[in-house]
Amino acid sequence: MVRIKARELMETHGTNSPIEIAAQRNIVVLVEDLGKHTWGYYTLTNRIPCIHINSRLDPDDALFAAAHELGHHVLHPGINTPFLRSNTLLSVDKIERQANRFAVHLLAGENEPEPGETKSQFLIRCGIHEMFHIFY
Repeated sequence: MVRIKARELMETHGTNSPIEIAAQRNIVVLVEDLGKHTWGYYTLTNRIPCIHINSRLDPDDALFAAAHELGHHVLHPGINTPFLRSNTLLSVDKIERQANRFAVHLLAGENEPEPGETKSQFLIRCGIHEMFHIFY
């Protein structure tokens, strides 16, 4: 389902760039200092969707963070994961795994591994950090 959602989004918007897709969907993208441990987060306040990206990230990781947070917007509308983490006993692991899987498939886009290229080499070529390769 996650892979299909990523593919549908690419077809609808004609790109796999999470920044371009966010712009086309009127999602505000803010780049700000979020400290050492937060890559990004997604908020929906007064029906205004917003993706927050940590300014300390390198460009590839910032793009992944944008894709991950866009995944929350598409896959988990209305769910505020920071609120769930701090105010409930519910685990958000499944939600985070789905957003990671979405991000990997969005950023890989229509690309395919070259002959003889490993999955890891392919995903690195797509700018995806090794820690997220398990989601492909």
